[in-house]
Amino acid sequence: MSLVDKNKEAKLEELLRRAGDILLDYWPGGSGALKSRLESFQKSDASIVTTADLEVNALLSKGLSELFPGLEIMSEEMPETHELRNRSSFCILDPLDGTKHFAAGASNFSILLAFVEDGNLNYGAMYMPAQGDYLCAAKGRGCLFNGHNMRVSEAETPRPSSIFIEHFDAAPSLFLTQEKLDSSEAIKKICSAELDGVVIRLRKHKTWDIAALIPLVEESGGRISDEHGAMPYFESSEPGFAYLLVSNGQIHDFLLERIVQKKNGEAPK
Repeated sequence: MSLVDKNKEAKLEELLRRAGDILLDYWPGGSGALKSRLESFQKSDASIVTTADLEVNALLSKGLSELFPGLEIMSEEMPETHELRNRSSFCILDPLDGTKHFAAGASNFSILLAFVEDGNLNYGAMYMPAQGDYLCAAKGRGCLFNGHNMRVSEAETPRPSSIFIEHFDAAPSLFLTQEKLDSSEAIKKICSAELDGVVIRLRKHKTWDIAALIPLVEESGGRISDEHGAMPYFESSEPGFAYLLVSNGQIHDFLLERIVQKKNGEAPK
């Protein structure tokens, strides 16, 4: 039996929505009762954390421990959990992905949660409270976007403005979108067939920024890989690869060719 069965899945959604309500209370872009109390602090790695991150982390850690007794949690806000290479089953949590966007009042922030079971990423969820979007995917059960089944595009070649790149220099192309997105938004658009491909050069990305996205892409019919075409593998907070490539599956080789061009010193086209 899967660690996250349909009963647990419903309870997880309730838990993440409760956490989202807390974020909305603190969010400077809304009218929440706690937004005047939002405080930001700088962490040792120079990234920022807010009172909202910490409160949501506490709620989710407690709720997950009650739903899955004894299951280890790797969380961005719990440094002691960042090395789980000896565990075959655990969950990976980012209580607030996009803290800078959140603190600036932008709506593109999310809660990310993934479950690793016997070494396999079998479940992922992404909740964007300010946009009202909830995506979840369980191995073999498909990807749901606000309760509706999602499928990637069927384009065999990239459509105009259908490829999003981040931290990656490329020559101007008809295929590239000029839309400003973060990685979670881009993945949402892959799953809903709005985009055909995504290439992200990892900079400060950690495991909790990526893990939940993998089941969402796979269960909507897409493909996700590192720069070598291999499935991303996680055993600590550091991803261990340089690029994340996401596609509808049909154009994945097209994206991989651009990485090869980049490594050869050519301008990807």
